[in-house]
Amino acid sequence: MVKEGLADIIWVISALAAGGILSWGLFHFLNSLREKEKANKALKESEARHRLLLKSIMSPVLALKNDMTVFYCNDDFTKLFNKKPDDLQGKNILVAYPEFARNWFYDSLIETMETGKPGKSEGKINNRYWIFWFNRTQWGILAIAKDITDRKLAEIEKEKVLRAQKMQAIGTLAGGIAHDFNNLLTAIQGYNELAMLTSEENTELQENLKQIGFAVQNAASLTRQLLFFSREKPAKSVQMDINTVIENLLNMLGRLIGENIKIETHLDPELRTIHADEGSIKQVIMNLVVNARDSMIDGGNISIKTENLIFTEEDHIIFPDSRPGKFIRLTVCDNGQGMEDYVLDHIFEPFFTTKEPGKGTGLGLAVVYGIIKQHDGWINVSSELEKGTVFKIYFPAYEEESDIEQKQFHDLSDFKGKNERILFVEDDTGVRGFVSKALRKNGYTVFEATNGDEALRIYDEEGGDFKLLIIDIILPDRNGLQLFKILKDRNPELEALFCSGYPDQRTQLDEAYDKGYRYIQKPFTLLYLLQKVRSAIESNAGS
Repeated sequence: MVKEGLADIIWVISALAAGGILSWGLFHFLNSLREKEKANKALKESEARHRLLLKSIMSPVLALKNDMTVFYCNDDFTKLFNKKPDDLQGKNILVAYPEFARNWFYDSLIETMETGKPGKSEGKINNRYWIFWFNRTQWGILAIAKDITDRKLAEIEKEKVLRAQKMQAIGTLAGGIAHDFNNLLTAIQGYNELAMLTSEENTELQENLKQIGFAVQNAASLTRQLLFFSREKPAKSVQMDINTVIENLLNMLGRLIGENIKIETHLDPELRTIHADEGSIKQVIMNLVVNARDSMIDGGNISIKTENLIFTEEDHIIFPDSRPGKFIRLTVCDNGQGMEDYVLDHIFEPFFTTKEPGKGTGLGLAVVYGIIKQHDGWINVSSELEKGTVFKIYFPAYEEESDIEQKQFHDLSDFKGKNERILFVEDDTGVRGFVSKALRKNGYTVFEATNGDEALRIYDEEGGDFKLLIIDIILPDRNGLQLFKILKDRNPELEALFCSGYPDQRTQLDEAYDKGYRYIQKPFTLLYLLQKVRSAIESNAGS
């Protein structure tokens, strides 16, 4: 009995103990369910609060979970990428929108996801400028975008103004150097030619003088490139078809670039004409092709393309330099080495070059820039290392319908003087000495003046008895055109031959061209000087 009673007690105690254990386990199981339910409720409330907060943001918003599933995206974001909310909401964005990984901000987003550090990225979408900010959250990544087009355009405009001011300052400096250098070259070349006229043929002296002449020609070519950069307007503009210019240059360009480089052309047969100086346009094309050639050491391809464009006010966002109207675009691209950003920032500056010493002057692209500005156009450059460079040049189309102007050539056989009286006004001693001596040796009577006041005094003393006024446009005390107007009022039949080594806006060359005045650019040869003088005097005699 005792044993049986003890067993019953033990069984009861065991049963109670087992029941207690089961009750304890059930209690904790039910409690964990309540905690999980409470956590899910808190999570849903948190998500609801976050959604409500995100909806209040008046910008494109994208919230991604860690697995790239879209937690939230607003209408502004989906409109930005031409999507609908249902296309992305709750889906893996890389599956629903594969192009997402190719967007310019994707790398910054991934970096924020991996490092937890906030990130940002700027770029263009649908012709507008945007900035994306990225932040790491407990549930993933939050991306917010803002339209910064107005700010970006203001920055571009400011940068354009600063660049224009810098280039203008460099151009002014280049023009000043060219002016002084041209005076020196005129004197050197002139006296050298006079010396050759008095030296015996086939002598060592004459050979040395010829070498001096060749050196002067090379120096004059360098100076002309500086003037291309500094000049405000082209030397002479005519209506022209740029396709024709390109086609006429192809044979020369082929010889210039070599056999390992191919040139392809894509020329619009309906291309509009432009108003331009043909020699300058040829210079632009040749310089760009040579620049492309130099970037393709092992050979490659150069493409030249022309096309018509019409710009509106809205296009200013895409093309900051543009203005409303009809234009043509000339594109020259290559698949060469490409350029770094630092090089792109300086390529149009005179004497900037990446070539080895002695391999280039650094004036090729500076000349291109100057010529394009002369023609009221602009140039855009894009480049990527090891992929190539693209130059896009924009010229205003010629609106008026007229026949393309034909060149006129004058064959002057008799340029000797007949004792005609010439008043020569020039402040540079070397140029004044050479020209006066050359004219006197060739049958002219020359009176020299160093400035406007002295010229007026000599004119009055000689009773205005002059057939021709040769005058530098820039004088120490006044403008050459102003002096000519004064003397022209006193003698309406007086003719003038203007000369200068500094053809920029200060020389008022536009006015001289408009009035049909004769002009001779320094440095000039003896023969060219005599031809111009003879032509001016004979024109006077025939009027």
